[in-house]
Amino acid sequence: MEQLLTIGEFAERCGLSRSALRFYDQNGLLQPQLVDSQTGYRYYATAQVDEALLVRHLRSAEIPVGVLREYLSAPAERRRVILEDHSASFQDRLKSVEAVIGRLRGELDREAAGDGGRWCSVKPDEFVSALDQVSFAVADPAVRAELGAVWFETKDGSLRLVATDSYRLAVRDLLPASVGSAAVRGVINSGQAREFAAATAETLVISQSSDSLITASVDARSAAIGGAGEGFPDYERILSGLPAGNQSAITRSDLQRALHVIPPDSERIELRFEPGSLVLDAAGHRAAVASSWSGSSLSVHVDMQFFVEAVEATVGPDVLIEVIDPLQPITIRSADTGTFSVLTMPLRPPATT
Repeated sequence: MEQLLTIGEFAERCGLSRSALRFYDQNGLLQPQLVDSQTGYRYYATAQVDEALLVRHLRSAEIPVGVLREYLSAPAERRRVILEDHSASFQDRLKSVEAVIGRLRGELDREAAGDGGRWCSVKPDEFVSALDQVSFAVADPAVRAELGAVWFETKDGSLRLVATDSYRLAVRDLLPASVGSAAVRGVINSGQAREFAAATAETLVISQSSDSLITASVDARSAAIGGAGEGFPDYERILSGLPAGNQSAITRSDLQRALHVIPPDSERIELRFEPGSLVLDAAGHRAAVASSWSGSSLSVHVDMQFFVEAVEATVGPDVLIEVIDPLQPITIRSADTGTFSVLTMPLRPPATT
């Protein structure tokens, strides 16, 4: 007869506790070879040592009991699938844990900053993307120093980035992961902010001190990226001062394809809003896209580069162009989880002979 081991001997040989062996027995994972009907003592066969070691390894990988039971009775190919599924599930849980830890680290960063509620946290990739979207409208600091940075503001639970060179105005709204009780308001250096955020894998925390210094931080790393920005114009007054215009809704991809027909070096482009369509005309090249325009025919001339940059920076599947008249600014809007708007000045129509 095969030699039997007491539960103590078997536990020592397998590196398992007696309580673990009892638990595995109760769950049908590793049952003893013999149980004495009078004493209840459990006895294991030496041939069960390899199976016990396998169970120990599977449990150390945090495989649930139900899955472990299936694994023990499955053929090799099914076992491989079980392991891959468990690994993928573990990675998903790891991401969730890292997200929670990132939020907790952000709270510690805010406490260390002593910002009195003037902070917000945001996903670094979303922040970098938003900076890229508005940066085309930043003025040359050598020409307009007060417009050579991006306005940063938290308001009504959102995060807003604004840039203008006085000819156009770009506004991007984001939904931050969390936001403090007091507003952050000031200008940030888009290059410095982007460089710091691009190297950040965790949640990015942006806070403002009592002296208006704006700081980006994650874990123990931080960098000053901006300040008060007293010279930045009141962009909200500019936006609210515009009268309502007619709107043209266009599929973003259709508009981008139409722009490829127009020579990129054209100085200006004419936008002709007609019932049911928008016609793009520049340097004798024309392209039309379907549009929801329902007003009277209207023509507006804009700087070609300004218009292309605005369209390329839009987000989401649709673009909405709002027009007041040929000499008033046009507004280009789009949206995903947040919104993006560009206001650009028109050009006077060329003189006709």
